[in-house]
Parts: sequence; structure tokens; C-alpha cells
Amino acid sequence: MKGDPMKGYAVQTLLLLALLLVIGLLGRHWQQGRVWLAERHQVALEQQIPARFADWQLVPGGAVVEVSGEARQALASLYEQQIARVYRAADGSEVMLSLVYGRDQSSDLSQAHRPEICYVAQGFQIEGREPITLSPLGQTLPATRLLTRQGSRVEPLTYWMVVGDKVVRPGLERKWAQLGFALRKEIPDGVLLRVSSLDERGEHAFALQQRFLTALLAAVDPATRRLLAGAGA
Repeated sequence: MKGDPMKGYAVQTLLLLALLLVIGLLGRHWQQGRVWLAERHQVALEQQIPARFADWQLVPGGAVVEVSGEARQALASLYEQQIARVYRAADGSEVMLSLVYGRDQSSDLSQAHRPEICYVAQGFQIEGREPITLSPLGQTLPATRLLTRQGSRVEPLTYWMVVGDKVVRPGLERKWAQLGFALRKEIPDGVLLRVSSLDERGEHAFALQQRFLTALLAAVDPATRRLLAGAGA
């Protein structure tokens, strides 16, 4: 007999709340002597992400999701660097890339930029959500796919987040990663990478996005690959 799903959800919620409490206590206890992982490397997204790779080329002035002034201010306070670009393949297919980098990913504040939250704030509806595992270049990447809609605009998207050197899913998995860094007195930096395309054919869009991501990770240097896709990249 299957267990009660509501009971399982309640247990997960309690675990998440307990983790939040522990991380908060650790944060207050270890204010001194912490190590900023952002100091391990130089980050310059505009220069590190190529304008052209494989059969993809940057579309100058390409339109991405419109973001309100208030949302832009919130992003600027959470992330030191961000880029939003449109790339076009030789066959005319287009993919939108959004990439944000923050030096401090030790708290919940950056959760506000998750597509499930920021897209809804921009007037989109989430019509489908699926946790997936991608395998670009033989690496295992836990990611999430969403099917979003705003009126007649259908925008399937794929995203993942990196905390320190770990690719994690939002929620409990992310909290465990933050707890591990806190125990080592480390302040993790991190990235949220999102690709999307305008296409009512969800599976077609997701396949296109995976092709784009594989080409992008193959094109960047090893240090940038680790920044975008964690230590296993």
C-alpha cells in the first residue's frame, strides 16, 4: 500500500524548516573567519560566454522576457552579474539564455529568481513542471523543466542552479548544500542558468534547449564550465 502523500509532504516541510533553523543558527555563530568561495576565481560573464559557438550566434538586441523596474532592482541587489541573450542557430531556431551570478548564495534571498517565482510575477502561468537529469558531455546535471504561458505566448524553459561547486535542485537539496558549506565556514557563490524558447511543441523546445546547452558547455573554457555546471563539469 502506498504511503499517505500528505504525510510525506509534511515530513519534508518539517525537515526543511529544521534546516532553515540550523543554517540560521550557524550563520550567527560563525560570523568570523568565513571563507568567500567567490575569491577562488574571476567571473566576467559578458566575456566568458561566447557570442558565437558551434552553429549558434548571438542575435544583437534580441528580445527576452520583459522585467519590471522593481524586479530589475531586486535582481541587482541579489546578483553581481547577469546576462540575457538570444542566440540563433543556422536553421533559424532561437534560444533565450538568462544567466545570473551572485557572490553570496548562503541564504534564501536568491530563491526569488527561480523561474517558478519570477515568471509568475511577470504574469505567466506555470502549466507543467518536471525535475529531470541532463547529460551534456557525459556529466549528470539535475535540472528542472517548466512549461509557461502568458496569453498566446508559450515558453518552455529549462534551468538549473549551482551553489558553490554543486548543481542542486531548489528546496531541500539546496538547503543541504548550504548547510554543508556553513559547517565548513564557507560562503558559496553561485549561478542560476536558464534557457527558453517560444514554441508550443514542448518536447521539440526541450530537445532544442538541450542541444544548445551541450554546445555551450563544450565551447567554454574549463573554468567557465565549472562555474556554469559545477565541479563535475
